[in-house]
Amino acid sequence: MRPGTGSAPEGARLACPVCAGALRGDGGSARCAAGHSFDFARSGYLNLTVGGGSGRVGDSAEMVRARGAFLAAGHYEPLAAALARAAVESAAGSGAGEGEGGVVGGPDRACDDPGVLCEIGSGTGYYLDAVARALAAAGRAPAAAVGVDLSKAAADRAARDHPDAALVVADAEEAIPLLDASASLCLSVFSPRPAAELGGVVRPGGTLLVALAGPRHLERLRERLGLMAVGEDKLERLGERLSPWFEPAGASAVEHALSLSEEDARNLVLMGPNARHAPDLTALAGGHADRASVTLAVFRRRSNPAVY
Repeated sequence: MRPGTGSAPEGARLACPVCAGALRGDGGSARCAAGHSFDFARSGYLNLTVGGGSGRVGDSAEMVRARGAFLAAGHYEPLAAALARAAVESAAGSGAGEGEGGVVGGPDRACDDPGVLCEIGSGTGYYLDAVARALAAAGRAPAAAVGVDLSKAAADRAARDHPDAALVVADAEEAIPLLDASASLCLSVFSPRPAAELGGVVRPGGTLLVALAGPRHLERLRERLGLMAVGEDKLERLGERLSPWFEPAGASAVEHALSLSEEDARNLVLMGPNARHAPDLTALAGGHADRASVTLAVFRRRSNPAVY
């Protein structure tokens, strides 16, 4: 995907945001057959936003910096490892990977078309990279690893940190810029989950892995700073929204203790939506102890969805 390398983005199965045609590499840009063209940024990401946009705002450079520092400290390594295991199990057709419509990346697919690995709201590319590396190590490498994020700052950081991935700026809630049924696996980690868009890009038998904050996730931090609460029925409501296209294929809890320095705790707050509400971070002086409690849910794309 990098401009100037001669590597075209065909493996990424990117779709033109104007006409939905396939995008092809053309030097420092990507172009569809209809002639719509989009330039690569210097760092290598591709901006596929068009028009005035929806008004939604991506993460700021400060939020991206905080996220990069927090994740680099290893506090969410257990979640990255759990996502990687679930992805490999799904690709191998075991555990959470079994379901309707065949095996993702199994014998009927592995020698044919491994499909794209895509993360919605990919941020710095931390989880995308962990899953891509695990799949490659298991002999199940995707055709491409594609990260989609609304934030130019996030895409720029991810492109610099993970040059083997295809990083795209786009509003996934409006349209995921992938060709129909091109993804064998999609990730959504604390990120948007646009059901109809996901149903369009994930191929029949493909997998959607979703990481949701549980009701007890960062409970002490939320109490300490008066942050937003986490709903009790998030997984149930998500399953209902996804049900026309996806069926549930298992869920598990990823829980572990967190011992954070003052800087780590500040980065944890500033890397997410709470940063926009100017919380009083002086309460974090001396550090913070808490618990991560995340639900990892697996959904399988139905062969015959109820709606299209």
